[in-house]
Order: sequence, then C-alpha cells, then structure tokens
Amino acid sequence: MLDFVVVKYNLSNVKNFQAIIDIYSNDYENVKEDFLFNYLDIHNIGVYVVADVPEANEMGTFWEKLWTEKIEHIVLVDGGRQQKIDQLHFTSWRERDKRPLIYVSFFQQVSKMWHSPILVHSRIDLAGTGFVLLCDASIRTAKANGTIDVAGTFQKLIDSSVGLVVTSEDYQLAHLIILEYLLADDVSANLISMDFSVFPSEFGKCAKYLKKTLWLDQYSPKKRQNSIQSSVVTPLYVSYVSFEPFPRETTNLDTLGGNFVGTFECPNKFLVVEQPSSQTLEHFWTLVEKQNVTVILSLNKITSDNFWPTEEDPQMVLSEKFVLEHRRTQKINFYDWIQVRLIQNAFTKDIDIFSITNWTSKDVCPPSVSEFVQFYIETSNRKKTDLILVTCRRTGAEADYKTHRAFSNKLSTTIKEARTRYEASIANSKDTKHFHKHIRTQLSGPVGTPQVRDITGSVTDNSDVVADIFAGVFSKVFTKESRDRIPAVPGPPNSTFLSDIDFLETVVCEKIRKLRVSKSPGPDLITAKVLSNCAAELSVPLSVLMKQSFRSGVLPPDWRSAIVRPIFKKGDKFDAANYRPVSLTSLVVKAMESIIYDRVVRFLLDCDLIPLQQHGFLPGKSIQSNLLACLADWTREVDNGNSVDVLYLDFSKAFDRVPKRRLISKLQHLGISGNLLAWINAFLSERIFCVRVGESYSRPVRVHSGVPQGSVLGPLLFIAYTADLGCILRSPFAMYADDIKVYNISNQSMALEQDLLAIHDWSCDWLLPLNSDKCGVLHIGNTNPKHIYRINGKELDSFDNYRDLGVTVSFDLSWSNHILKITKKANSMLFLLNKVFRKTGYSIA
Repeated sequence: MLDFVVVKYNLSNVKNFQAIIDIYSNDYENVKEDFLFNYLDIHNIGVYVVADVPEANEMGTFWEKLWTEKIEHIVLVDGGRQQKIDQLHFTSWRERDKRPLIYVSFFQQVSKMWHSPILVHSRIDLAGTGFVLLCDASIRTAKANGTIDVAGTFQKLIDSSVGLVVTSEDYQLAHLIILEYLLADDVSANLISMDFSVFPSEFGKCAKYLKKTLWLDQYSPKKRQNSIQSSVVTPLYVSYVSFEPFPRETTNLDTLGGNFVGTFECPNKFLVVEQPSSQTLEHFWTLVEKQNVTVILSLNKITSDNFWPTEEDPQMVLSEKFVLEHRRTQKINFYDWIQVRLIQNAFTKDIDIFSITNWTSKDVCPPSVSEFVQFYIETSNRKKTDLILVTCRRTGAEADYKTHRAFSNKLSTTIKEARTRYEASIANSKDTKHFHKHIRTQLSGPVGTPQVRDITGSVTDNSDVVADIFAGVFSKVFTKESRDRIPAVPGPPNSTFLSDIDFLETVVCEKIRKLRVSKSPGPDLITAKVLSNCAAELSVPLSVLMKQSFRSGVLPPDWRSAIVRPIFKKGDKFDAANYRPVSLTSLVVKAMESIIYDRVVRFLLDCDLIPLQQHGFLPGKSIQSNLLACLADWTREVDNGNSVDVLYLDFSKAFDRVPKRRLISKLQHLGISGNLLAWINAFLSERIFCVRVGESYSRPVRVHSGVPQGSVLGPLLFIAYTADLGCILRSPFAMYADDIKVYNISNQSMALEQDLLAIHDWSCDWLLPLNSDKCGVLHIGNTNPKHIYRINGKELDSFDNYRDLGVTVSFDLSWSNHILKITKKANSMLFLLNKVFRKTGYSIA
C-alpha cells in the first residue's frame, strides 16, 4: 500500500499541475487496488492516475473521462515501474493545445524538405488516424473548390477501410477544426454543403452566423476564386499500418506490407505506424530499411537510446542504434519542433493555437459544442481585427480604416451580447455556489499564498516557510496540563450513565448519504462523493469498523489527524496570529462522531446537564434564540426605568486550550462512562495536524490540548466542559459556545462583580484563561451610572455600541446604528455586484 506521507506530501502537487510526481511502489497489485480505486477521485482535477494503459475496448471511456474532467497529465503506474506520459492521443480536443492541424502543418513542412519515404512514428489508434485524414482531406478539398464536404470525405474514408472517426464528438470537432483553419488562413468556403444535422441547433445557428458574417458577406465570387488560386496546396500523403493486431508468430514482411492502406488521391509517401510492441520491434526496423526511409517523424517523446528494451531481448536497443547510426536515418521529434515553432511564434498567422485550459470565468466557455464555437468566434474575430488593423496602419487608407472600425464595432457588440447572456444566466441561476464563486473570481482573482511576517519581522510568501510559521503560531496556544490534582467539579455528579452506543447499518448509511459532495476530504483522502454515492454498499463494512473502534477504544491515525488551513479573521494580514485554523478531518470519523453526538446530546438534555442559557450547537437553539432572550430581559428592565450593565467575556483560544484530563473528569461527572468515555479519550489523544498553504505542508505538529475544531464532537465537548458555569453564577447570563455575557441591573453591580470574580477563578482552575483585551462592558440606559469593572486589576473597556453575535446593540436599545451598518454593507455589496455585471451590459439592480 502507498504510504500516507507520500500521498499527502507529494501527490498534492499534482492538483494544480505544479509537476508530475513520480510514484514508486514495489507491489503492483496494491498500487492497482489501493491507490487507483481509493485515491483516484481526489486527483481527477488535473491528473489521471491509471494502472497500465487502457485496453482497446476501454479507450473511448478513458478519453471521454480525460476530456470531461479536463485532465492535463497522465501518471501511468505500471508494474512497479515509474513512467511519465504527457501525450497519449492524436485527437486535439483531448490534447488541448496540440491540435491535429498543428500536426498537419508539421507534416506539410517536412514534405517540402524531403522527397523520399518518411515514416511517421506515433502511438495512436484508428480513430485518431482517421480523424487527421478527415481534417486534411477536407481542408484540401475546401482549398481546391471552396466547398466543405466533411460527410462526403468521411464516407470515402469508410469506403477505403482506413481509420474511422468513431464518435459524434470527433465528427463535430472535425467541422470546428476546419472552420478554425479557414478562419486562421482567411480561406473562403461555401458552408452550405456542411452537414448541420450532426450538431445541436445552437451550433447550426453559430455556423450559419459564421457563413453569413465571415465569408459570404466578405468575399464576392470573384474574390473567392482569386483567394483559392493564390493558395499553396501541399497535399498530405498518409497511409496507415498497425503492428498491434498481428500475432506474435507473424514474421512475413510481405504480409505486413500488403496491409498498407493507400488513401485516395495520393501515393504512399508517408507511412503512419503504430508504436510497435516488443515482438514487432524487429519488423518495425526492417520496414524502415525495406522502404528506404530517411526520415522518422516521432509524434511521441521517444529517445533513440532508450527504445523499449526488455530483459529477454536487450539487442532491440542496439537494433535501433544500428539503423540510426549506419543508415543515417534522421529522426525529427514533433515535441522539439513544436517548442521551436512556439518560440518563433510561427503559428500566429496560419494556425491559431487555442488551449481550452486557458478558459477563465470571464469567458463564455462552458465545455459544450455550441458555447465552444461561440467562444471561438470571439477569439478568431479578435485575431482578424488585429490583422485588419495591421493592414490599416501599413496602408493608411481611409477605406481600410473604415473597414477596421466597422469590424471592431461588430466584434465588440458580439462579445458584449454573448457575455451579457452568460452572466445573466449566472445571476438568475439558483446555484448560489456558482454565483458567489463567479463574484469572488471577478473581484479578487485567484487566491494566492498569504504573506506573513517571520521571526525576523520580514514578510515572506514562500509557501513552505509560511506553512511552518502558521504551524508554530497555532501550536503556541496549547495548554500543557500538569499532573496535579484536578479541581472538584461544581454541582452533584449525575446518577445516570451513558456508556454504549450502537452503530446500526441503517444509521451509518443515512449519515454518509447526507454528506455534502463538495465537502473536502481529510488526511485519509476519502471523498464525500465516494461515501455518498456508495452509501448502501459501504454502510455494512463501515458499521463493523465503527463498532470495532468503539469497543476497543482504538482509532486509526488518520482519524486523529487533521489538515489545517489558515483563514484570515481581521486585523493585520501580515500577522499570523490573526488567522483562524480550520481543520479538515476524516469524513468517515465525522460520520461516526455524528452518531455519537446525537446520542450524547440527547442524554445530556434529558438529564438537564446543559444549562438552558447555552444556545450554541444544540437542537432548537441558535444565535436568534440567544439574542431574543437577552434583548427581552434588557428591554423589560429599561421599560421599568432601570439601567443594565452587560459584561461580554471572551475565553482566549477557548477550543484549543481545553485540557484533556480535566475534560475527561467533567465527562465522568456528567455520567459519560465505559466504552464511550474510553473512545472519547482515545479520540482526543495523540492528535497531530499539518498546516497546508497552497500545495505546501508544514511539519507535523502534536496537539497537546483542545477539542478538534472542524470536528462534529468538538463543540459538544466544549459545551460539556463549560456546563458547570451555571452553578457558580448568580446573575442572569447567556452563552453561545465560548461567547458568554453576564448582565444585571446597574444598581446590583456588586453581584455582577462577584460573578466576574467567580468566572475568573473558574478560568484559572480549569485552565481556560480570559482574554481581558477582548472583554468589555455595555452600559444600557440613558441614566446608567457606568460602573467600572475590572479583571485581575485591569479595567474593562466600556462601549456605547457592541457587536453581539453579528447584531449591533446600542446603549439605548435602538436599531439605528445596526440598520445604518447593514445598509452601508448592503450598498457596498450592491456596488461590487453591479461592478461585476454592468461591464457586460447586465445589471442586477
């Protein structure tokens, strides 16, 4: 099995195409079963991990997956050997920026330089070859007579028994490629003979728009004829032969030669062969000698000194070396050639290299045929506008300037209308997640690495350094609990006990089925999508696993680990202390925690062990219930002519500082015992976390205290830890998890001071210190004497307005300040929204 550290620290780089990570394994079967099936879903954002090359009957599904998930690289795990594959296919839609027309240009240039037979060496299937033949033949036909007849050309290919285009997507793409070529080359063509029946209605509309605006209106028959005559046509001569279908014992080269399929209109000048296997390698090189090949065009990254050697027959390498050295056969690598061409910007005039991976949310570019065509119309028209502008500047003629202005205006209108429709669909969509994602992208752009100060005070954005800085800051807050005697818990112990919980298969199935598919996985890399979609099948083994863990009090390391992401709160963005740690934990243990939570919270509420004043993370309680209860009390006192003092208290890093031994003691006091107590103790013990920043991870950090933030049980355990506060307070109070406010009428300030002292003493005994800098007092009432309160000798700040759980409470209990703030915020948000949408002509106001 793959080690967790390898997956966590290395494979994470694949997600954002940072690198192709070499995967090592000595056990092929475990790689195939464990890695492929368990971790595949995590990395399908940009990388596909496959054990061995897919079989022929799997090829269609395989490439469909790569396209739909926009895969850029393939990592092939084959028999424990490490391999890297950047390109596997001939069809450009799958290969993104390597379009067949670029291959066509490659072949045509080479054909001008050599007149002897040329061998094209490529790992392609029949569909890929047929696709290139279809594009090339259709383009030559269009240049010859101005007519695009893909259907007729396609039928000729079928009748000639050469490579076939096997999917409707390939058929549609062929039309798009030809349109692209004609756009880029300014070749006129009559689109009437195009077979629009194979396209959705939207595509037909776009194609007719192309026909009307780009060709028939731009070129008269006379100009069209001149354009065709001036074109230099270099036919592409291709034949196809495959070694793969032949049995191992086939050695007769005459038989192999007889299987060459000559395409129409051309002799056998080019030979396209599939990548030979080990048993056909000698046939490959014998073919080179027999045909007197002087040039080998390699469409794959194949080096001449490492050509499929095998332990049984190492002379295969020597065979290639012999041919290349003694016959002086030249080898041209397409990928070397394309890089040179890109550097020289050689494609800017004749072939437009368009990469689908360059799509952004600003583009009208969901991956469907119709919208792809519409988006390409825009990019091609931009290019044509630039060409017209160059002509205008060169000639200085008034007519050229008017042509440029007219075409530019038409282009701007087309782009604006298309984007208006696109953004209108986003604004009116019920998918709020898509809406907010679009807004964030437009306003702030991609989220980069946070910049923070290191120990020297210098600001750094190195992700490795930043991750370690956050890890150091987050680890400083932990409480190191001594082995001294634990204080007595206030109040009598509970006489009722809860020790066992049953993990029924139906309950487990319900829990994992309700997981949000978009929820991020934890360190075990098991996704919510896998758990939710396979809930019925996984509920039985997971139920057994949970029962075994609960009875033994043992949890796997991944269940006690977390990946922490820093989220900015407020204040100085360069100060790492102003970031909140948000933990990603295992989704499987979250489901188990949820079952435990349901049983424990019901037990605590039934036994009246949680004070009624606690409103956080409990069924039937909320922020609204907290505020309504408090405001009702305060309003009643003010109406009776009294003033009210409200103490707002804040525990410093409360969730991270809860000491484990004291928490277990309080749980015992509340009646938690047996297997349940032992499991919770194990759940809190030997926890570790790593901070993730971008694609970098900090060193592992051991957790010494606290309840896990981001877990299901964490908030409930904290509520249980602070449940005894109700036993020591004399004044009214209200809590929302770790937020607590104590209040009383102002003429009873002594009672409030005694409660403040009791809370301070409690915080010292239970190692949960108060943060005096964030504590304060709100004096309610016009006649409030504004008594001064202190914590440990430090005077608390006094406020006229205080933000209480998101609501601004004023000293006179009026809502003017709150309304002013929310309207100001709403206006700011409306301004930003209109800034995003109005630039495309669509207003949401």
